[in-house]
Amino acid sequence: MRKRFTRIVGLGICHVASVIVSGAAGKEIFLWDLDGVVLTRTNMVGVALSYPRKKELWRQLSYPLLRDALTVLFGRRVFGFKGATEQYVRLANQYEVPLLEEFVLSVANAKKVIPGTVEIMRQLHEAGYPQYIGTNMGKTVFEHLVQKKEFSFLGEWFDVSASQFVTLEGLQHGIFKPKKLFFEEFLLRNDLHADRVIFIDDRLENVKSARDVGLRAVKFTGPRALVRRLKKMGVATNKMVSISRLPGK
Repeated sequence: MRKRFTRIVGLGICHVASVIVSGAAGKEIFLWDLDGVVLTRTNMVGVALSYPRKKELWRQLSYPLLRDALTVLFGRRVFGFKGATEQYVRLANQYEVPLLEEFVLSVANAKKVIPGTVEIMRQLHEAGYPQYIGTNMGKTVFEHLVQKKEFSFLGEWFDVSASQFVTLEGLQHGIFKPKKLFFEEFLLRNDLHADRVIFIDDRLENVKSARDVGLRAVKFTGPRALVRRLKKMGVATNKMVSISRLPGK
């Protein structure tokens, strides 16, 4: 089965290409969501309030910058627009307020790992399974995140350059979850067969969209449940961590 779509590149539209959704040999490929699957939020309010240079930052915030920032916030809260953090970073650069970028990235990356998921990823990495990231997290946010020691494994176990993140350019063309184009673009860029890809996400709408494109999508409810599902799919090996040893559901 072939599914045709228009691939967006830059500000133009390339030729109509095809994504092959039929079978292919080789190891399964894992495409992981991050927030809610690998990472969970910590005290973002506490991080914001404890930012050491907030008084200096406040003095640098002009009316036009505040106006534009509130517009981004309104779009996110009312209309559910994606990529708010990337837009705040753009505003920080546009108005030349580097402290705003530092503050926004610090708050956005107030996260901790879900240990059971990380253990599954580690064992898949050691078993030689290719792993990618498919997230609505902004590319700038991710690059800041992996600079922290506790998240450095994301840059070591995954093919980051071929992974799928949200960018300001991509947002203009609808390349974000749960849009099907998000998954189609990932497959096309990496020349992958859809049914080789196991996509793991905690949001049902993203899982349904991925399945419509042909991916073998799994709704994440916890590390234990994920191990059980992978075993049923014939992916988990004898080296896969025991379900009883995994924290969480």
